[in-house]
Amino acid sequence: MTYLGILLRLLMDRLGVEPELRTFRDRLLLQKGVYLLQECGMSTGFSYNWYLRGPYSPGLTEAAFEQAVKPALQGDNTADGYSLSDAAEERLNKLARMKAAGEGAGLAPERWLELLASMHFYRYRMYFRPEESARRDDPAWLYERFPTAKKNTFTIDQAQRAAAVLADVGLWQDR
Repeated sequence: MTYLGILLRLLMDRLGVEPELRTFRDRLLLQKGVYLLQECGMSTGFSYNWYLRGPYSPGLTEAAFEQAVKPALQGDNTADGYSLSDAAEERLNKLARMKAAGEGAGLAPERWLELLASMHFYRYRMYFRPEESARRDDPAWLYERFPTAKKNTFTIDQAQRAAAVLADVGLWQDR
């Protein structure tokens, strides 16, 4: 198992993702969890673009299957002897606080992470015309620009709650 495979395996364990990544839920948790961890400062090197369920990294999916899932299915337990650094643990604790803040939002944990990641991506990475860009700090304004499918999945109240949670952990501020 490569270093990246070990890191992904450890992150998957902490995110509650099954080693085989068989379910859509597991893949969603991994994608949105790693996106948010990167935004918290964890260096994984994955690039993200917008997809149906928010930020998505094809590179992460490929690396997870090739370097973590395949070895795990072949009985490779190399990751068992490793642990994450204190800095990585701090970022995971921040992610845990974000997840916990979603309890009571009426969403499954993976959907809550999807909303957090989507709000963040729209705020900081989505292109808007220059004359509109100044409004990107308004969660309601961003929500109105979501694709219809996303607006049919989440409410404006949930989007505003997600922005508040992102602000509480320092991921919704002026840059």
